[in-house]
Amino acid sequence: MAKSRLEAIKARAKQIDSGGSDRAAFLNTAKLGELGIDKYKVTEKNWICIIPPKDETAYYGMPLEVHYRIGAAGDTFLCLERMFGKPCPICDERNRLYAEGDVEKSIVKPLFPSRRCLFLVVDYRSEETRQKGIQLFDAPFGVEQGAKKVSTNKRTGEVGDISDPDIGKVLYFDCENPGKPTAKYDGYDVEDRERLNQEWLDSVVDFSEILIVPTTEEVAESFLGGVSNSGKGTSEPEPESDSETESEPTSKEIVDHIADDIESGSAPEPEAEAEPVEKKGSNLSDVKARIAAARAKAKG
Repeated sequence: MAKSRLEAIKARAKQIDSGGSDRAAFLNTAKLGELGIDKYKVTEKNWICIIPPKDETAYYGMPLEVHYRIGAAGDTFLCLERMFGKPCPICDERNRLYAEGDVEKSIVKPLFPSRRCLFLVVDYRSEETRQKGIQLFDAPFGVEQGAKKVSTNKRTGEVGDISDPDIGKVLYFDCENPGKPTAKYDGYDVEDRERLNQEWLDSVVDFSEILIVPTTEEVAESFLGGVSNSGKGTSEPEPESDSETESEPTSKEIVDHIADDIESGSAPEPEAEAEPVEKKGSNLSDVKARIAAARAKAKG
């Protein structure tokens, strides 16, 4: 077999494993494979243990703002504006439409990023699932809200650390129609657990290793064919999310990343006042710290 053809076959095999296309994504699946980390698959009844980062000052998850189904290829990008304070052609176009006057909600809604949160978890359903070790849970925002709610002391209002190696909890939640556009998350609760396995704590990876941060040019190429409207328009509040999707999913990626987010049935978390762009960091460690501070301010 020709070596050049073998390389092409291997490249296509990777595309098939990732959903069968060359679409841009925000998760580096190749890196996940190198690290031996699988993606957590939600079931009807879920018991997960959130594994904390090695940085004891960092939040135990990675909040994300993600644009889905961008351009003809249906690409997926982290929102450059909301996460990094950089020009985002998608947000710029949304702002331009708002600046022009009345616009249909169906037109601008797809231009808003979706809120999600990454967690490193261990599946606590059984001893067998625990043996799989750390997995990556790309969770809808509602799951993060549920974790916060059940880890908050009802008497004092103080939020506990569900990921604490010694006194943390197992997070439980139900999911109706897992893996489908009609998926609904509910029934959040916590259970006591023993101290976390030291091997899990030692093998934690930084989210920066598995995230793909696009350039403004890459987003513009996908969304506008290389034309960016950076700096135009004015910011507007994000519309409330609907309880149902407005269109049928067109790929496994949409089912995995969009449907459960829209169908989680949770109201948006209040946003903290945005910092000036020039004060925002451009690397992922700064992003984690900034998002944690913003959420703390919003909840306070």
